[in-house]
Amino acid sequence: MASLTIKLPAALNRRLRTVARKRKENLSVLTRRALEHELDAREPDFAVLAKPYLGMFSGPRDLSARESWDKEIRARVKAVDEGRVTGIPYEQIKKEMAARFGR
Repeated sequence: MASLTIKLPAALNRRLRTVARKRKENLSVLTRRALEHELDAREPDFAVLAKPYLGMFSGPRDLSARESWDKEIRARVKAVDEGRVTGIPYEQIKKEMAARFGR
């Protein structure tokens, strides 16, 4: 396993050591787990990425408009199938949203 030396503010160092002591856990194990948790939490979440776009698109506000919405969906799918519109690959959207929102 590789070693890493980092500088911590005194308050964070005390907090980390206090938690490790209370949990009777090795400081290295706790630190690794905290770092893994932070890195995992940085994966873009669709709901977070979509939040700025809430309300920008028209559509039914409740399911009673299902028939109209189904018609709209069929029209959109047909447009894609006929090549009149193209989608944006998920990976491209993911990168753009990450760059825009810092995630």
